[in-house]
This record gives sequence, structure tokens and C-alpha cells, in this order.
Amino acid sequence: MLLTMLIMPPHIIFFIEKYKNEKNEEISYLGGLDDLHKMNYGHVMNINKEVSPETKRIVDSLIANTTSPEQKARKIYQWVQKSIKYVAFENGMEGFVPRDANLVCSRRFGDCKDMSSILTLMLNYAGVTAYYTWIGTRHIPYDYNEVPTPIVDNHMICTIKLGDEYIFLDGTDPTCVFGIPSEHIQGKQAFLGIDEKNYKILRVPVPSKEISQVADTTYLELTESGIKGVISVGMSGYYSMDMHSSLNYVNEKDREEYFKKIFNRGSNKFKLTKFEYPDLSNANKILLKGNFDLQGYAKKVADEWYINLNLFKFYEHQEIDYPKGNPP
Repeated sequence: MLLTMLIMPPHIIFFIEKYKNEKNEEISYLGGLDDLHKMNYGHVMNINKEVSPETKRIVDSLIANTTSPEQKARKIYQWVQKSIKYVAFENGMEGFVPRDANLVCSRRFGDCKDMSSILTLMLNYAGVTAYYTWIGTRHIPYDYNEVPTPIVDNHMICTIKLGDEYIFLDGTDPTCVFGIPSEHIQGKQAFLGIDEKNYKILRVPVPSKEISQVADTTYLELTESGIKGVISVGMSGYYSMDMHSSLNYVNEKDREEYFKKIFNRGSNKFKLTKFEYPDLSNANKILLKGNFDLQGYAKKVADEWYINLNLFKFYEHQEIDYPKGNPP
């Protein structure tokens, strides 16, 4: 058995590159990308041999009025995001082998591998080229080209090809916008299983900064007790997706307190007097609006007004703790 060692400061990775079987034959195990693909594809080659009547019915209803592969892909992706609940559960090889898509469809829940399974089956049935895809989230610092082992990935998604463009679909993110990769995989290498013999490694794009923006506007009016105002916060891209995700878990009872935290500015005398629950129909954009009253933040002395313009205190309570005796 050949044990390979990679030194990647500040740590060492051990893995088995090849071994000898009982016939003294040398068997390549993780000697490169070809071996990794053989291992990965072995986990999916025995699933999704057929499409169940229920799965067919759902896909047929979703694409009934579509005219292009992109429209089909959007509708199927959005259905999986909305209808399949993400539940991460593993037991033995279930941590590596996706469950059959038809089972996932009937259960209406699954982990990342199951999401990849149902998306790939549904899309291919609809005539959209789709591939099982292995990928690592951003806290894993490896590329497949550097370390061709399972340590590179901890996640599965689905990749589709529309013309010459590859689009990465993560079913575990219910608010991710079609065409924008989920935030925790951007910039990572994706391992596409084309078929039993072929694979492709692609780099997930990092969306430009213009995709994700926040525009926070505050209109102020001076009052006898301080100030009052109107707040408008527009978000797009990842900011909007995150806000949509958060609002999905805020019940009606806690909404006012949640929006108070979002709109809060000035001091602890901030009072949210009104807010509008936003339109959640488009995960790529969201607009939050609210009215507030803030006593003591402005004062009139004689014929002059004095106002504290520090509405935001971004670095409050974030002092650097210098060791004693070593002043900055």
C-alpha cells in the first residue's frame, strides 16, 4: 500500500494512493482525479434508474406551459426549493450515497445529496442537461486539482448546462435566486459527474459586487422632543436572499421586535411607530419601510437646532483589547 503525504502548511494530509490486493496486483485507489470520479460516481450509478408516476406528473405539470430549457429549469428548481424540506441526516454510507429521487419526492424532505438527486432526475426528465455535482463549502480550503480526495467536498448540488453556460443549483437554499450560486459555494471548484467515464471540474463564479447591494435611506423631521423619520431599506442579491430567509422564520408575534432591530438607529430611545411587511415574491429584491420616533436626538436652543448626526454606531462595543502595559 502506498500512503501519500501532502504537506500544506500548517497541516498534513494523509491518503491512500494505491494498494495491492490478495493477488498482489497493484490497485489505484486515490491516485488522481480519475480515481476520485470512480469513487464518487459509484455512489450515484445505482440510483434513479426510472422516473415514478408521481415524479412524472409533477414535472409534466411544471413544464406544461414552458417554451425553453431555462424556463423548465427555473420552474423545477423553484418547486424543489419550495416543496422539499432540507433535513440533514446521515447514517453510515448515507453520508455519501444520495437517496433515490422518487423516494425524496414522495417524502418531501432530504439532505443535500437528496436535493441533488431529485433535481438531476427531474431536470433530465424535462430535457434539461443536468449533472450530479460534488463541491466543498467555502470554509474548506482545498481544490480538487490540489487534493483529489473526498476531503475537498462536504456538499452536493446539481449543475445544468444551458447552451454554453453552466448554472449551479443548490436545492438546500430555499431563497437562492436561479442563476446566482448559493453564497457558501461561490469561488469553489465543482466536480461534475458527466457519466461513468467522464467528469468535468469547473470553478463556481463569484458574482460581481453590483449584484448585492444595500441602500439605506433615512428622512428626518425635527420635533419638539427630538426627531422622527421615515426609513427605507432596499436590498438586492445575497442581502435580499438572506433577509427573505430570515423572515421565513419570524412568526407574526415577533415581527415588530425583529423589524425594530433592523431599523434601529440612534440610541436606546429609538421607537418604531410603524412598519410595512415587505413583498416576498422576488428573492432577488426586497424593500423594507418603517417610521420611527427618537426623543432627545435633537434639541432647540433659542433659534438654533442641535442634532446628533451619529445615527449608526457600527463599531460600538468592538474595542480592541490591548494587553496591559502595551498601549497602542
